[in-house]
Order: sequence, then C-alpha cells, then structure tokens
Amino acid sequence: MVSSQEEIKAELRIQLKCTSALSQYTDRGDVLAYKLKVKNYNDLCLPSTTPIILGLLVLPENEKEWLSWSKEELLIKGCMYWTEFSGSSESENAGSVTITIDKRQVLNVETLNQILEKIAREEWP
Repeated sequence: MVSSQEEIKAELRIQLKCTSALSQYTDRGDVLAYKLKVKNYNDLCLPSTTPIILGLLVLPENEKEWLSWSKEELLIKGCMYWTEFSGSSESENAGSVTITIDKRQVLNVETLNQILEKIAREEWP
C-alpha cells in the first residue's frame, strides 16, 4: 500500500461501464458475464503505452436504489468490478462480445493502489 506521503508515478486509463439491466449481464456466482460492444472490447485489446482496464459498475435493478445524496455525501449502491484484456486477441464479432469478470476483482481504493503500484514498477500486467 502506498502511504499518503509517497507519490506514485503511474498512469492508468479506465473504460467505465454501468448497468442494472439483467439483459446486459448475468451473475454466474464467481463471475459476471457482460455483453460489451465489440468496438469497446477491441479498444481494450489494443497495445498501449498506458495500461487500460474495464470498470463495470453493477447497480440494483430498482432505479430508486441507485444513489442517495446530500450536501455532505454521495452514496452509490452497487459494486464496481474490473478486468483487463491486454494481450488478448481482437474479436471479429459484428455486434457484441460476452466477457467474464471475476467477482473477486472489485475496484476499490486498495485494488486501485495495487494496480498503480504494479504499473509504476513496470510489472503490469
């Protein structure tokens, strides 16, 4: 973990997606299966000097449960998972690709710091 006094010299791009629609994803227990547009998938597969990950925010089906806010805080009810496809082959599908995301790959402060530390040490992916 990086202390607040240490500065990380790393850069990361995140392609963000958000869904609450069961028509877009399936919870398979340990993994999520998500329908991603083939263009977005292929963009994630392209070689890049700046690493890129996919962040998928899964919200409750009921729109009224998505968030609550006040002047002091914003609370989003859901969980963001991440995955990466560097080194993967591009898809020749026409419309979408169904990807899987390990549900242990939750994107939070700790995992974001771990990813940035690996990038800074040139240990990514």
